Amino acid sequence: MSNNSSAKDKSYLSGNSFSRRKVIHINFICSGNTCRSYIAEAIASYLLKNIYSKKYPALKNKVIIGSAGTDVSEKTVPLNSTRALDMIEIPNIKFRPKPADKKIVKNSDLLITMATTHGRNIIEDYPEADRTKIFNLMELSNLVLYIQSEEIFSRGGTAPLPGRSSEGKNEGAPVNDVLSIDADTSDSPGQVNVETVREKLKILKQMRQVTIASPPLTEVSDPFGRSID
Repeated sequence: MSNNSSAKDKSYLSGNSFSRRKVIHINFICSGNTCRSYIAEAIASYLLKNIYSKKYPALKNKVIIGSAGTDVSEKTVPLNSTRALDMIEIPNIKFRPKPADKKIVKNSDLLITMATTHGRNIIEDYPEADRTKIFNLMELSNLVLYIQSEEIFSRGGTAPLPGRSSEGKNEGAPVNDVLSIDADTSDSPGQVNVETVREKLKILKQMRQVTIASPPLTEVSDPFGRSID
């Protein structure tokens, strides 16, 4: 029984976890936390506040977005990072670079890395980290686009899950159920069920191994202080 409890506690889908916090923590990870992950946090925060929270009001209080770095040395964000956001009319945020420490890794429900090396660094530094919550940004984007493609819908509107069928039958979860953020909620439309969102993330992670043989991943490269012009 103790082993089962331990396994549950380690899972980011743990019932105890979401009932205690009622919040989804998302952190973007890069190296120095001064460019890529900072910009990702600023954009995601803007989208959450100005678009998604209006469509799904409960998201405003159920999602916390942050960022961190695996090798932080600077204490401020460079001018080019703020200029990059200005160019796309995204407000800059109050910010101080911080390391991806044990607390951030443990408390995050999603760790979205800018490059695969960042995921490897986290696992090397924190072997106990739950690997199912670590996604590469482009991997996550490609996965969602793939799920929405005609190839998935041509399978009868379902997406297969590992171990569900040895004959290639469509015995997976309905695609619309996987993608719909307010599916399976008992509240009115626009409300968000945290447990449902986390379960869908788990399904997406499982589907990756089956539905994408060679995912076209593209790293978000580090500009290393180059000009943004």
